[in-house]
Amino acid sequence: MLFILLCLLFFLSNPISTKALEEFTVNQTVDYQVDSRGHATVKQTLNIKNNLSQIYPKQYHLKLSQPDISQIEAYDQGGEINLEIKEEGNTTLIDLVLNSPNVGQNQENQFTLEYKVEQFAKTKGQIWEITTPKFNDLQKLDTLDLKISVPLTFGDIAYASKRPFKNSQSSTTHRQLLYNKDQLADKILLAFGQYQLFDFKLKYHLKNQNGEKEIQEIPIPPGTPHQAITIKTISPQPENIVVDPDGNWLAQYNLEPGSVLDIILEGQAEISHFSFPASNPVDTHVYTSSSQFWPTQDSSIKFISQNLNSPRKIYDYVINTLEYDYQNIRAGQRQGAVSALLNPQNALCTEFTDLFITLSRATGIPAREVQGFAHTNNPKIKPVNENNDILHAWPEYYDQGKKEWMPIDPTWGKTTGGINYFSELDLNHLSFVFHGLDSQKPLSPGFYKSPSDQKTIQVNFAKEKLITSLEKPQPELKEKGKKLVLLVKNPNNTAIYDLQLESEKLGLNQKINTLPPFSYQEIDLEPKQVDHILSQAYTVKLNQTTHLLKNPLRKNIFLPLGLITAILLTTAVFFYIKKK
Repeated sequence: MLFILLCLLFFLSNPISTKALEEFTVNQTVDYQVDSRGHATVKQTLNIKNNLSQIYPKQYHLKLSQPDISQIEAYDQGGEINLEIKEEGNTTLIDLVLNSPNVGQNQENQFTLEYKVEQFAKTKGQIWEITTPKFNDLQKLDTLDLKISVPLTFGDIAYASKRPFKNSQSSTTHRQLLYNKDQLADKILLAFGQYQLFDFKLKYHLKNQNGEKEIQEIPIPPGTPHQAITIKTISPQPENIVVDPDGNWLAQYNLEPGSVLDIILEGQAEISHFSFPASNPVDTHVYTSSSQFWPTQDSSIKFISQNLNSPRKIYDYVINTLEYDYQNIRAGQRQGAVSALLNPQNALCTEFTDLFITLSRATGIPAREVQGFAHTNNPKIKPVNENNDILHAWPEYYDQGKKEWMPIDPTWGKTTGGINYFSELDLNHLSFVFHGLDSQKPLSPGFYKSPSDQKTIQVNFAKEKLITSLEKPQPELKEKGKKLVLLVKNPNNTAIYDLQLESEKLGLNQKINTLPPFSYQEIDLEPKQVDHILSQAYTVKLNQTTHLLKNPLRKNIFLPLGLITAILLTTAVFFYIKKK
């Protein structure tokens, strides 16, 4: 899919001698016109100005590393140019000679090469993706302009590893993106559409090996500011789904002694750069601490981190230091940051992630790990294969100004040949668990296997959105021992965020940041200025909606009050009769 201009040779009228490229002013324009099927018509124009009177270009050698090229033709001011074309695998070699080159200082020679590229834009689920070429030897060009025209039906830019300096609607059917030479040192990944959808099916195997009943927890894909989760089915249903301080969603199950339980979760994730309200307050101190895989106090880590005072510098250092070990992808063991430095040639995604997190924490930048699924077309780093589960890991750092976790992927920054995965993450990363307070727990889906299990994770692009339920949560007062608790249930298959609860008499002023699907939260209450015996109901305000809730404790006093009243009345009657 890549087009790379590897070499452009300039020959003099004497073909034996060559001159430095400073003797020419070279301007190049590459124009991709993409149709609704993703095919592109490419027009590449070179304009070469002679800076000296006796030196002029005559012959050109072009190398296109691009599969599925067809209908190649070239022309200059003299008309059609005869081409010598050779195919070598996915590489096309082109030799051409200008019809009648212009000689003399400041004279210009221009030629245009045109060809077709099949599937220059490709669909991935709900997204159209384009990978632009990486142009080598940019120093040999004075200017380079890249134009990409895409159908408006593709949608707006959902992700760009580098934003174009101009993005405008060029016609009633297309938008045009413009890049200049300074932006084209690396390949650029573009994604068009509103969001990405993944259907997932996860299997978990639990076993209680203790002699007592216990609660065990499994992590399910959580909601984040850029990831909305809809649960299709979860069987069997958990007792509850809670949120831990890292933002993980943990489904809880009661297991009898010696029992086993197999759980199947099916759902859908919507990945978007539109922010969902799922951010929680962050204690930045705990995210700069040292741990087994993140030894911030190690002398080598301290020394290296002295000159790395920003997340971007740390990201660049990790990419430039580590080499991805393609041969060890299915057998590698997590090494940690120090071992990654000692064995830079044997790094996998865990080493790229651990080293970034450790260096960040050592400089006082809060950071954590994400484990999950990431879709890639690179067969060498496929995160999931046919027979077993291989997860992907990437780091996040906390932006103090934005008050938000910023996901990045230095592994893919390395393995994709220079695509920027720092400024913005694409829509193909599905988060399963976060590791911040602990570098290993909770274990991600894929680690809860029975002895017969090989593959417990299935993730595919979704064709359509699941229907979501939108019932409002209903608060309820319940008796718990001799205390009063407020129970708030989420009956929906999606999470509810930012629930504000208030009640003056109940001494309640609390916010529930996240209430996962099919979950509930209990809030212990301490009623003020009220007697349970006298209060029949309490007023509770939930997100500005007022609810009148019955007092469950009051019904328990009716019987003793009735008995006491009956005894008193009977006694009074008895003494009255006796007196008479």
